[in-house]
Amino acid sequence: MERDQNKLPQMGIDIESMARFRKILEDGGESFLNRLFAASEQQYCQRFMDPVPHFLGLFCAKEAVIKAMQDHYALLVSGIEIGHHKNRAPYVCKMLYQDKEIQDAFECSVSISHCEDYATAVAMIRKK
Repeated sequence: MERDQNKLPQMGIDIESMARFRKILEDGGESFLNRLFAASEQQYCQRFMDPVPHFLGLFCAKEAVIKAMQDHYALLVSGIEIGHHKNRAPYVCKMLYQDKEIQDAFECSVSISHCEDYATAVAMIRKK
């Protein structure tokens, strides 16, 4: 049975290892951050004593959005920007497909969580 993509939300989830991400970040440094995260995302994460869990949470959120969008568009991590409301709840503020912003065509919710060893995120997307 084929699903009606306009009625059912598409979901994506991602979980990543904190230790693995710390190693990648050590090896890749600032150029790695600049490839994956917008300046506003970097500023948000750098506000924390340990920014790594926040960077990894954003990365997981972007991966979750990519998985949720796979029936619609093939997105890149660098083409997704996650913002935060005043209460620090995350939201998708930008989705680029072939240099065109497409976020206004979708309702999108994301949730991020992290602990000492892992970060995870889930995204739910529905076409408007």
